[in-house]
Amino acid sequence: MPLSQQDKLALAMTSAGSMRNLAALVGITHQKLGRWLRGDSPIPREATRSINLAFKIHSDIAKEQARVDGLPFDPFAPVLIQRPTLRDGTPGERVFIDRTQYIAPQLRDQLIGTAQQSRRFIQVSIRSNINLYSYIGTKTPPAAPLMSMLNRIERDSLAVPFLAREEAQPGSNLPAPLYTKYENISPGTDLRRSRRNWNQKLSKHSKHVGEKGTAFADQILLQLTPNRNETPTPKPRGKRDMRRR
Repeated sequence: MPLSQQDKLALAMTSAGSMRNLAALVGITHQKLGRWLRGDSPIPREATRSINLAFKIHSDIAKEQARVDGLPFDPFAPVLIQRPTLRDGTPGERVFIDRTQYIAPQLRDQLIGTAQQSRRFIQVSIRSNINLYSYIGTKTPPAAPLMSMLNRIERDSLAVPFLAREEAQPGSNLPAPLYTKYENISPGTDLRRSRRNWNQKLSKHSKHVGEKGTAFADQILLQLTPNRNETPTPKPRGKRDMRRR
């Protein structure tokens, strides 16, 4: 699927660190970049060269980080995949693609489908930052403890440290990170069925976003197929993103 200029900017956001960083690279204000990413205003033809350059820099960063972490890389839709190192120095089996909220749904499906076809991953979960009180069905901090209002699945899906902070200071931070339940994308699974399932799960987030601080599908989490014989690959110092260019 050919990438539009908006697609290239949305993919580049996964390595940019922030909208300001990517805007500076393209040579525009972050306000204008935000309008382009959201589709609120058309991208002029004269911006093509600077967007292509930013996308090339992003693609090179994403490719190198994938090589370092021993992860698959898709040159047709490159994203920066981060693989945290565990306390014992070994690479973790969960990897993350951050700042994905501007990626079009069809392209997001393509990214996850490519991950499934690589045969390196077994599960996917997609995070949104949602309005917590909208999610639990109240407009104000509830009188009852949040934990008592949520079932086990919801507690697992919401970041528990966030819930603890919210109980300590009710109303201090309405946006809450909510993950979909894991969807199986292990080798041999029916990709069409998996795609339908992860989108059904993600659709439950849509009515709880839109306010300041919320974001729909802003992170993709992928679980690697366990490899007990894997040898840790030395990681570069610091975080690899556009802020270090």
